[in-house]
Parts: sequence; structure tokens; C-alpha cells
Amino acid sequence: MKEMYDIREGIKQSLNALLTEAKGASYCMIVVDSAWINFRYKKSKNNLHLQVAGNQYITPLKLKGSDIKLLEEMGIPPEPMSIEIYARNFDDQPRNLDQIVNTSIEIFNKIYHVSNDCNAYVELDLGKGETEEILNEIAPFFKSRNGKKFQWNWNTNT
Repeated sequence: MKEMYDIREGIKQSLNALLTEAKGASYCMIVVDSAWINFRYKKSKNNLHLQVAGNQYITPLKLKGSDIKLLEEMGIPPEPMSIEIYARNFDDQPRNLDQIVNTSIEIFNKIYHVSNDCNAYVELDLGKGETEEILNEIAPFFKSRNGKKFQWNWNTNT
């Protein structure tokens, strides 16, 4: 019998911890195969910033022109003053974490075209706000945990 984990809820809880518990430099990075997206939160500006890696950072994967166009249609254009990073701010109040999680998963499935069973993880760094208790509360949503990383095998039906 295959074990089932609630990856969507795990990602949502990780983002919620970033928004509510982080202090100082903090991030929530999702990595599948060699592709990644990164969330940073600036509490002073109440700014949740998403960064999506471009070709320079995701070797051997490569984004095609149609992938970049789809990113832009999703409201994720090239980030000014950066090379091969696409970005979007999620500043709506209240933030719809379910929609943000859906956008994240869509990026891996439709932009990066990752395959089932690729190694995947969420790395959550809450800066000075980090406690083992918070990480332990998130861990059951994933297959395994190693420090700040929550690991599983990607499923395109996540």
C-alpha cells in the first residue's frame, strides 16, 4: 500500500509559517528535480515575493518561449535587475494561500514539465523565528524531513 501525504497542505503550512513565524532573513524554497521557486517575505512591507528560476539556474531543464509566455500570462514577468529570474508579489489581503499553492504546483507541472517521481523538497528557513516545534508540525505532511527540508517524490496529480 502506497503512503499518501498531503503535499498541498504541507506547502500551505510552510508558507503560513513563513508569513506568521519568520523573523529576519527567511524563505520558503520549493525544489523539484533541478527546478526551483523561492518565496521571500518582508514583514516590514508585508510583501510576499515569488521568484521563479530561469534557464541559467535549472540545467539541464530548459524553458521554451511558450513556457516564458505562460509565466507572463500567470502574472510572473521577468524580474527587473536580475538575470533569468521571473517574479511576482502576492500582496493581496487576505492572501489566498490555496491559490498561491496552486500557482506553485502549476509552475512545476506546466512551466518546468517535471515528471512523476522526481525528487522534491520544500526548504523552510524562518530565520530567527525558527523553532523545532514549527518544523515538527509541518513534517507529517511530507514523506520525510531532514533539518529544514521536507522531502517527497513529485506527483503531477499533487
